[in-house]
Amino acid sequence: MRTYAEFSPTQFDSTGLGLIDQQNWLVAPVSQTRDSGPLDRANFDATLRILGGESETVEVHRFGHWGPGWFEIILINPADEIRVKDAQETEDALSDYPIVDESLLSEYESEECASTWEKCFDAADRLAYFRRHSYTATSVGDLWKAIRGGDWYAAANMLHCPSDILA
Repeated sequence: MRTYAEFSPTQFDSTGLGLIDQQNWLVAPVSQTRDSGPLDRANFDATLRILGGESETVEVHRFGHWGPGWFEIILINPADEIRVKDAQETEDALSDYPIVDESLLSEYESEECASTWEKCFDAADRLAYFRRHSYTATSVGDLWKAIRGGDWYAAANMLHCPSDILA
């Protein structure tokens, strides 16, 4: 893990801006921005939970940014050996597999799909989506709930790859 003094959100930004008292603190291997999708948000929240939440030795900092509007990082006091070990284990695990907590990611994806289905699709759009994608309808009633009623969970149970809605 890098220290905050070595950290910059992009190659175009200066390192270690502000936070004079945390320059030697370690930056957790996750971050999130205004534009983060379910994976980044789930990894951020799961990592914060693994670290025991915010405390005297674990801090979440939000910064305004010219690109994504804002970003958040988690800083860990290097004196807290237990939290440093937990963060290092998380970083090592992420180097092999990009998901910290699969069930939390699934929950966030499901919430985002439900929101998209309800707010971005009207009944005609939902019908067109079903026509373009592979699905198995168990009943006309479920199909009606999914299309006319905007019930994402009914739709998700019929679509063969429901998370494609986020693509």
